[in-house]
Amino acid sequence: MAIPELHTDLEANGLVLIGGFEPDAKQTVPNLTDGARPVTMLLVGSAGPAIWEHFTRSPEFAMPEHPLDRWTERVVGEIAGRHGAEAAFPFGGPPYWPFQQWGLRCGSLSQSPLGVLVHPRYGPWFAFRGALLFAEGLQAGLLDDGAGPCPTCADKPCLDACPSGALTRTSSYDAEICRDYVRENANHDCAERGCLVRHACPFGRDYGYLRPQANFHMRAFTK
Repeated sequence: MAIPELHTDLEANGLVLIGGFEPDAKQTVPNLTDGARPVTMLLVGSAGPAIWEHFTRSPEFAMPEHPLDRWTERVVGEIAGRHGAEAAFPFGGPPYWPFQQWGLRCGSLSQSPLGVLVHPRYGPWFAFRGALLFAEGLQAGLLDDGAGPCPTCADKPCLDACPSGALTRTSSYDAEICRDYVRENANHDCAERGCLVRHACPFGRDYGYLRPQANFHMRAFTK
């Protein structure tokens, strides 16, 4: 399997390769269909607006339940098949696979005060869509973009950006406060433009979501 060809295939569908790793014996990973453990795990995601055009023009977009998950399952599954891999997803459990832990294994991501992972290029404007499981070694370490960016951020403007008080400099993120605030303020920037904490992050600002894309995700968050 050639990684450049995989990059091209992912980009043609509005997706990106976030990173990869070779799981050790202690890592929780799904087995391949033959019962063997995968030798290489490559994490696939969306970053910024690129996915939006592909998703909104798909038949899944009109589905009433979990349209993005259904789109992801089809598209990432097809990509896996073309490249000799099997696919795992962050939805559809239990079990729910530990994508956050897998992301931290890649070396290029760091965990933000909000809890989401931050990428040195995409900032907080990416999401895991699936994992490709390979029975072969692919030198996945070459995908590492360097250390995660959060420890290098001295000012941490994200800690002053939340209008609901769900995240402050003295308290960790409270998802229920956040969710209640968005529900009660449907016309606020948080609901229309997306999380203001993410917007305050200095990393990946060129990858901020489109307004309808952000609104789609916030509506899903508050269901």
